[in-house]
Amino acid sequence: MNSTPPEDSMSAAWQAYQAMQGSKQRHFVYLLHLERKYEHGGSPSATEQARLAELLQEHDAEVKRFREALRELQASDPDAYRRLVARFAAEGGHPASQQSGKSGVK
Repeated sequence: MNSTPPEDSMSAAWQAYQAMQGSKQRHFVYLLHLERKYEHGGSPSATEQARLAELLQEHDAEVKRFREALRELQASDPDAYRRLVARFAAEGGHPASQQSGKSGVK
């Protein structure tokens, strides 16, 4: 996805989106690391399980932050909201799980 920030009115939502993508990537990379480490047997230690849970909790918090930023943008500048969602869709990074019906945000 294009990392060039959109116009100023979209800044908070864009930053929240970038943070959400980063937390998702960190969680996924650690999950793959554990999968490879234990592919021939064994299971993650309590410390590794705790780290995985921590990464998931961080991602959940970033998703909430992103959803709130989208809600705020939609309320304050509906046109900017539509342009940002269109940008996500055009770049293949549309956060479809955050969209619902005409209102756009769950």
